[in-house]
Amino acid sequence: MEVTFDPCQPLVVDVAPEASEEELASIEDALDMWNEIADTRLTTRDLEFAERVSVGFDEAAPLFYGVYLPDDGEILINEVMSGRHRRAVVVAHEIGHAFGMWHVEERTSVMNPGNTSVEPVQEDIAYLEELWGSCVRAPAAPDTPTP
Repeated sequence: MEVTFDPCQPLVVDVAPEASEEELASIEDALDMWNEIADTRLTTRDLEFAERVSVGFDEAAPLFYGVYLPDDGEILINEVMSGRHRRAVVVAHEIGHAFGMWHVEERTSVMNPGNTSVEPVQEDIAYLEELWGSCVRAPAAPDTPTP
């Protein structure tokens, strides 16, 4: 059974314990990319009620950057890839697959095959909305003045 995650719901990203500090920073950057532009709820903090996707690192051929394994709900990133931002973009790309997104070739997108530089863009948000509908959050309650 293929696993896809609703971008409107909280999603915990479980990072492999052997991940380096730079790999962990890249994952955090990728989550920030999605959370800032798409208002997703990606986090590495443990939330009991949330679904989970794991991110691990393994050695692969240099031109292989990452893969989303939909049967396992797992993302694997090539550990020999250098550069925090490049790695973050690849993680963001694979998260796109976890949301059910496919490769896009007709426009600039985080979902371009082989992408290591383009972060999620507005057109990617429109793509998510085509798949899942709009997930606009209710505005936060205003601060109540203290008497």
